[in-house]
Amino acid sequence: MKYDTLMEDPLPTMTHIVKFFAPGNDVDRGRLAECIETAPIEIIGLGTLSNVEGHGLRPNRDIRSFRYYDDDFFNALNMFTWFPEP
Repeated sequence: MKYDTLMEDPLPTMTHIVKFFAPGNDVDRGRLAECIETAPIEIIGLGTLSNVEGHGLRPNRDIRSFRYYDDDFFNALNMFTWFPEP
């Protein structure tokens, strides 16, 4: 699974993942959508940790802005994390 794909379109991506790990089982898309919309997050700061309930899964950063981001390295990682698109 690509992070960008998950963040751009989380419901179909997570549905595909659930089907991968639980083949033959029905996916409750309503429940899954609720989990995506209300998932808590942790914000890590310098010596602090904050929990934000009900934040939901949404893009809040561009991974390319990470100070150690390197195109070649992340492209190599993608080779090991390839997951067929639905």
